[in-house]
Amino acid sequence: MLASIGVLLAAAAVTVPASTDLTRPRLQIQIQVEQDVALDASDLRAIASGIRAIWAPMLDVVVTTPAASAPGAVDSIRLVITNRTLDNHDSTGLGWIGFVDGEPQPSVTLSFAAARRLADSGEWLGVALSTLPPRASRLFFQRALAQAGAHEVGHYLLRSRDHSRRGLMRAAFTVEEIMDTRSSLNRLDPDAIAKLRIEPTIAREER
Repeated sequence: MLASIGVLLAAAAVTVPASTDLTRPRLQIQIQVEQDVALDASDLRAIASGIRAIWAPMLDVVVTTPAASAPGAVDSIRLVITNRTLDNHDSTGLGWIGFVDGEPQPSVTLSFAAARRLADSGEWLGVALSTLPPRASRLFFQRALAQAGAHEVGHYLLRSRDHSRRGLMRAAFTVEEIMDTRSSLNRLDPDAIAKLRIEPTIAREER
């Protein structure tokens, strides 16, 4: 069992670089981490890479600090990682986005505390995640926050609070799903893809 977990840890460590095709829609995410959140620079790089990889089939995502700007980005949102939680039927539990008069606001929030709570109660391959080596827990937090961040970006881009039965916009994430390396678990469903292609939220800049 532990050998299988080691293989999956190695597979999950692979990152996907951002595209340099400036004819594609490009979204800037300005990431901000509150002081009491236990994440370091390598964790943030992994989270950013995870979000980019999930959205790569549809658009380019550029992750920066709040003070930096991204060349070619035609839309920008803020992503805050906090230890606060927000538990309601409109939230995955790991993150949330506000809506005003039916319109999503350009700020999403991810809860490290909620991810830690899920880790404490969840299992991976039949083993309690809390009993595995620290490397497994660290990978879980990176993947959980990347997937939750990509999910909340989906609410922003789709201009909708709705959830799907499966894929990126499902209502809740489990430890097993978060640690699973199959990209199909975090794809948009066909209806969402069609909506973004017909009514793109982010305009394409021809350069």
